[in-house]
Amino acid sequence: MNLRRKLQASLITRILLIGILLFAPCLSHAEEFTTYRLDLDMIEVPFEYYQHQILIKTKINDTADLTFMLDTGATSIVLHHGLKLNLEKTGTTEFREAEGTNKADTVNLTEVSFGNSEGQAHVGNLPALVTNLGSLRRALGRKIDGIMGIAAIAGYVVEFDYAKRVARFYPRRKKNISNNKPDNKKTFLFTLTPMNLTSSISVVSIKGRLHESYDYDFLFDTGFGGHVTIANAPATESGILTEKTPRVEGGAYSLSRKFSTAKIRTPYLKIGEIDYAGHAVQVDFRNGGEQGLFGIVGNRFLQSYRVTLDYVRKKLWLERNDEPEDFDEIERPSFGIALRMSASSYRVDKVTAKSPAHVAGIRPGDTLVAINGKPLAQLTREEIFTAIHAPTAEMTLTIAPGVDPNLGVQFKEMTVRMKPGVPLDW
Repeated sequence: MNLRRKLQASLITRILLIGILLFAPCLSHAEEFTTYRLDLDMIEVPFEYYQHQILIKTKINDTADLTFMLDTGATSIVLHHGLKLNLEKTGTTEFREAEGTNKADTVNLTEVSFGNSEGQAHVGNLPALVTNLGSLRRALGRKIDGIMGIAAIAGYVVEFDYAKRVARFYPRRKKNISNNKPDNKKTFLFTLTPMNLTSSISVVSIKGRLHESYDYDFLFDTGFGGHVTIANAPATESGILTEKTPRVEGGAYSLSRKFSTAKIRTPYLKIGEIDYAGHAVQVDFRNGGEQGLFGIVGNRFLQSYRVTLDYVRKKLWLERNDEPEDFDEIERPSFGIALRMSASSYRVDKVTAKSPAHVAGIRPGDTLVAINGKPLAQLTREEIFTAIHAPTAEMTLTIAPGVDPNLGVQFKEMTVRMKPGVPLDW
């Protein structure tokens, strides 16, 4: 059976945080109307890398010191509705998110600027959406004023240096990656495909394969704080996901809705010429598999590279950096315990089913007394949490069991010896 097919999204796509997924309507702007200018031939824009999100300080019109999440999975700028920017509303629109639709106002921004004390990048006449970003703020645990979509950076060649926490903005006449020669070991060159062919500015995808004869498109998305996702329908059709595939189930949120996910270890995956087989990926069960059939490559994948985006020439250059690979949590050895410090004791807050801790008989409410025979009073808080939450070797734990809710009695201390395991193998 020939599985070869090419999946294309017919709508503009945005991904926010851990799977926040929006289908936004096309705002009527074109590159010739939006202006891009740099004070210097290269502007370095420092960014904060917070929870695997790129956060930069931004000025909108005359209002400075705003914090924006740089999101190439979004088309337009999106502003939080609570900002006091004195912008004139130009209309209203609907956008589609995971499992539903939402509404937003539209405005026009005279100028957006960002940079450093030596120089700024300036973007003029940029349409934007205004909506409630409260869910995003709560998920991040901090104030976010807006989302900077790909339209705000499309006129530049942009280099994302994750290791040094800086984005470098170049004029197109000064930097051209189109003729770079990749070795397909440490350097890789991708051709980008617009995901909305009717719009002058669109999010873009890169090519990959889920099977030797199954082509697949991945959204290039710096607004997704994970590694790689695959939609349920193509994951199933290509054979990556079956009923017998070991998985860790979870969930992800859009602006106002939740959809299910599953982490699996993929037997085959190519992202361009990058072999990603054997890594953990997230399968998204969004919109019943009817929409959003593309995959996503996010920051936890991209951060292993110095990434250069040339939007106009539709090229993407990845150069492997020296940072250690950031493995997904389900690939890391674990006991399956979550501790909580209560007064002067350390109690077991959660125990994952089928984990080494669960098999050993540890339950929520138990109290940790000693690690490898050493009382907790002789260990620092950091040593305790590191030993339990990031174990590297077999360990002996002394546990004071909690009260049995069925018997109403307190059991004596017990000693268990556990070897950490990878969650996908439990």
